Formats: sequence, structure tokens, C-alpha cells
Amino acid sequence: MVEKPNGDERDQSCGGPAEIVVTRRLFRSGESEYLIDGHPAIEHPGHLHGHRPGPESYAIIEQGRIGQILSSRPQDRRSVIEEAAGITKFKTRRRLAEAKLEGAKQNLSRVFDILEEVGRQVNSLKRQASKPGASRS
Repeated sequence: MVEKPNGDERDQSCGGPAEIVVTRRLFRSGESEYLIDGHPAIEHPGHLHGHRPGPESYAIIEQGRIGQILSSRPQDRRSVIEEAAGITKFKTRRRLAEAKLEGAKQNLSRVFDILEEVGRQVNSLKRQASKPGASRS
């Protein structure tokens, strides 16, 4: 039997650690701090997007959140379920890709406008050059 030390366990699907420990420290002042694997969490949206629980895993939900989820609007419920299923990461990527695509379409439109204007200028210059008596150097 071969055993791997805990630090070397890797999740084959994403190449990262098989287990991530998220800890919350509460201070008497009312402030709190989150730690990921014992290190302070970086304030970055999407930091844990790729690390969602598997089908056999547990999900941790705040106290009182279940009742709030059940009594919320269908759109709010859907967003909670999508986040738990790991879909929000892909929706965010899709929105970013659509924004880039829209920017590329606008740039392409500008390029076509410029080409049209340059084409008009070229035709005007050709007409001027072909007129008799045009000065040639």
C-alpha cells in the first residue's frame, strides 16, 4: 500500500489540492477574517470559483439562510443554486467574452468606415490626376 502525505494530494481534475480548508476568525471587535489553508484570504471575487464541492461533499450555508432562500424570489433562488452548482464561473466568463466581442464589432465597424472614407479620397485623387493639364512633377 502506498500513502501520499497530505500536502501532496492532488485533485486529478484541476491539478490543485484535493482539499481546501477555509477558516473564519471572529474578533471581539466584531470584525472577521477568512483564511484559506491557513493563509489570509485575498479579497478577490472568484478566488474559489474553480473549487466547488463534489457530489458527495457537503455545502455550508449560513444559519437562517435556508429559510431566506426558500422564501426568496425565483430569480434569487436560481442564482444561489447556480453558484452552488459552479455555473456562475462560466456565466462570468461568457459575459466577459460577449463584452470583448461587442468591442471587436465596434472596432470593425470603425475600420469599415475608415476604409470607405479612404476609398472616396483615392477615387477623388484618381479623378484629379487623370484631368488634362494637371501639374505633374
